[in-house]
Amino acid sequence: MDKTILLSIALSASLMFHAPTALAQASGDTIVVTGDRSEKEIVREYIASTISEGPRGQYARFDAPICPSVIGFEVDTSKFIEQRMRAVAEASNVRTKPEGCNPNLHVVIVDDGRSAIATIRQKQKGAFGGLRPYRIDQIKRSEGPVYNWHLIKERSADNRRSRGDVGTGFNTDISKGGGPFGFLTQDRLNAGRSHIKSLVQKPVYQSMEHSFVLIEREAVLGLTPIQIADHAIMRGLIMTTSDEESNVAVESILGLFDADSPFETPPDALTRWDLALLKSLYAAPENMGSRTQRSDMILTFQKVVAAGE
Repeated sequence: MDKTILLSIALSASLMFHAPTALAQASGDTIVVTGDRSEKEIVREYIASTISEGPRGQYARFDAPICPSVIGFEVDTSKFIEQRMRAVAEASNVRTKPEGCNPNLHVVIVDDGRSAIATIRQKQKGAFGGLRPYRIDQIKRSEGPVYNWHLIKERSADNRRSRGDVGTGFNTDISKGGGPFGFLTQDRLNAGRSHIKSLVQKPVYQSMEHSFVLIEREAVLGLTPIQIADHAIMRGLIMTTSDEESNVAVESILGLFDADSPFETPPDALTRWDLALLKSLYAAPENMGSRTQRSDMILTFQKVVAAGE
């Protein structure tokens, strides 16, 4: 991907951190619960209130290997954060591309999130893919300091097309004018054609093509590269949501910027429940509805937490 556009909105950072080189062990798994419920019920509610359903009532995830890119820090710090994100992905059984690849998970440090989104929208609206204007407005109006969105492509469950093919819904081939700033291809209906005839399985699944995570500069001051990397990889690999009515609060790196967190301090790194969430999502069947995916995820989730990975 041509980074010129993202660089134009990124801060000219002069932050340098002391960055350890190994993947730190997932930290605590503290849970605050009201009521008397089983762990299975708690896990089910946590998954449902943390992951947002994509089109057709399915959980979306990356189909192709990920390639993280970090812009806004000094070179050494950006490289460490990218490596940390790769390490977390691999620990979660998410495939990664070799270094020097074409990025599809973009982390950008910006001075002001809303201003940055307005600039991208004006100069390179293809970065929002097929998102409708009202959805872009929602992202822009969010409280911040993190602004996050995903470009989703619908794929046929029985005809796994190569990335960038016409008909898959989004052109990711840079040489053909695609990439994160490309526009939707003309033949989007082909992605939904399938020979699957099932009451349980769906003919399509939702594949992430690109993820964008914009974080405001002031918010990262005082944080470690590990905290930034772990939060970014969670937001990049998962379509996250929030449920204010949920009565279960799990210590998670997703709460790194949450001023209303029930925990006194944010975790130092990815927690055991974070790792379980990633591993269970990327192990679940892709062409099922979210209810079936969730049921499958619970089994993997409980195994990961019990094993203390």
